[in-house]
Amino acid sequence: MVAFVAEALPASMMRGVPAGDLAGAGIDEAAVTERADANTQSRFSALAGRIRAADRIPADGWRVSSDTLFQGSALLAPAVLSAFAQRAGGDVLLAAPDRSLVLALPVALPSADRFSMRVLRAWREAMNPVSRAVLVTDGTSVRKVERRADGPRLELLSWLR
Repeated sequence: MVAFVAEALPASMMRGVPAGDLAGAGIDEAAVTERADANTQSRFSALAGRIRAADRIPADGWRVSSDTLFQGSALLAPAVLSAFAQRAGGDVLLAAPDRSLVLALPVALPSADRFSMRVLRAWREAMNPVSRAVLVTDGTSVRKVERRADGPRLELLSWLR
């Protein structure tokens, strides 16, 4: 995930600036971090409003892909996390399988038990894969959902161990 410090460049351009370059230019890293948080919040403020105004929650949850480069960064915006939890009326499963995609599903929905399979499929099909991790938010914090061990799993090519 990337927090926004500067303007977006054309096409799929991204530019990282090493911390050493910031220090060499006399720029305080804490100020850059604060500005990045504010820019990220600003960039995704409209998304939070759309989530709150949604007339219904789809049975398979939300598929958010409005930003082709940095959609996963929406998970760094507290207003977006809050909007998901408020609209769902409780905890929400989240994932960023591709840099242009965020998946979200209220934990209370019956399809929540299949969410990790949906995330894995999206991650495998991703043009720019990010993570197959499943997260959960209560609107204020985010934590990783640990994978369950439901018993013995079919192990392929065990001799490779």
